[in-house]
Formats: sequence, structure tokens, C-alpha cells
Amino acid sequence: MAQRWGEKILSSFTGQPFKGECTTTSPSSTINKGSAWRCMKTLYRNSKNTFKTLLENRRVAEIKPYKIVQHIPKIINEDHNNRLLQPISLQEVEEAMAQLKDGKAPSPDGFTANFFHAFWELIKTEVWELVDKSRSMHWVLPSLNTTFIALVPKVEESKTPDKYRPIALCNVIYKLISKVVANRLKPLLPLLISPE
Repeated sequence: MAQRWGEKILSSFTGQPFKGECTTTSPSSTINKGSAWRCMKTLYRNSKNTFKTLLENRRVAEIKPYKIVQHIPKIINEDHNNRLLQPISLQEVEEAMAQLKDGKAPSPDGFTANFFHAFWELIKTEVWELVDKSRSMHWVLPSLNTTFIALVPKVEESKTPDKYRPIALCNVIYKLISKVVANRLKPLLPLLISPE
């Protein structure tokens, strides 16, 4: 019996023989919703397992952090710390916004940096308040921290999960908060990172 279309796709993508849950014989054939659902569910499950294994943290031997930290010299002094923790200025947010590039894929909220650049004069105060509120609360709203994971092929005709590279499409506000933090840390990096 010829291998069905859905089975062929799943087998080539997962690299494993497929156990017959997809019932369509070609992409153009009419499929019932139940069989299409089982086929997509299996593809989802196999892909999820593959990328979970690929991305999950490897278990590290139990380390007692205090034994390591006691040997690290304190480089960040009180003055540095106060500068890092001070309220965020509108100027800092504007500088960070200018550093975000246009033309990137839309984030989960549907907005791109292009939108923020085009309407900056109208929205800058609200954006600034949101960025500073994240600093003062030591917390980023979960809705700002959501991302889309997109799979970008590493080579042409990628058919197995290891031939894809996952990238995260973050919200512009989240990128902006990260950029402000990065800009504040930048002057301290030469103190923290050895030239070697």
C-alpha cells in the first residue's frame, strides 16, 4: 500500500516511520477534519518533543553558589548601583527607541518598530511611563514578555527539525526595555569583562 501524503510529510519531518494516523493520500484530496486534526496533532507532538529536547537546559551538577561568589571581587560599587537603579528618563527611552531597527517581523501584539517610530510623538509619554514602571516594579507585564517562536531554515529544503533554527519575535516594548537596560550596563562592561 502506498504511503499516504500526511504520513510521508510527518516521516520526512520527524525522521521516523509514521504509524498511520493521517488518512489523506495527496495534498489536493479532500480530508475530513478528524484525520487532519490527528495528523497535525502528531506533527505538533513530534516537533514539540524534538525542539524541547534541543532547547531544554542540560542538568548541571549541583553547585553551591556561595562557594563560587566568595571568590569573585566586588567591582560594582554603590555609585554604579545607584546609577543603574535611578528612574528612567524620557531621553533614555528615546535613545533606545532610535536604536531599534525598522523592517522587522511583527511581534505577538502585531506592532513593529515602524509603528512606534511613525507615531512616537503621540505615544512617547505612555511608552516611557510603561518602561519606567517596569523598572520600579522589578517586573515586566507578562503580555509584554510573550513571544512568537519562528523556525528559520538553516539550509534549503529543510525537512528535519535539526535543520531549523528557532528565533523569538519579541514585543517592541520588551525590546525597548531590554535596550534601555543594555545601554545602562554598557559603560560598566569594561569593568566587568576582562580584555582577555
